[in-house]
Amino acid sequence: MTSWMEVNGEAIYETRSWKISGEGPNMVKAGSFQGGSVSKLGEKDIRFTRNKANSVVYAIVLGWPAEPILISSLGLSAKTSPGKIARVELLGTAERFEWRQQADALRVALPKSYRPRVDYAAALKVMLA
Repeated sequence: MTSWMEVNGEAIYETRSWKISGEGPNMVKAGSFQGGSVSKLGEKDIRFTRNKANSVVYAIVLGWPAEPILISSLGLSAKTSPGKIARVELLGTAERFEWRQQADALRVALPKSYRPRVDYAAALKVMLA
């Protein structure tokens, strides 16, 4: 059986911090005995990494969303200034899906026919132009 790390390790291993660590309604609290903050994470919580060349941003969605994902930090007018997006892939599958970079956010509708082996996260590979 393929593990989540085998499929999505590209978004974690040999990556760097991006301009911001994440977005969403829940942030993990630092320090001892803060494990309860992790249990609140869901599909509206997104964490970011990037490749060494800074040509790819990985957006790790901490849940399997039923609705389209809106990633405001990757919008054309975002304070993070990500630039134009050339392509978006979902790690672990070659399934095609709809995505559109708008001024306010990157909108991604994951493939409805695809079901991941684990549904607690989806890693998007966002290639910058």
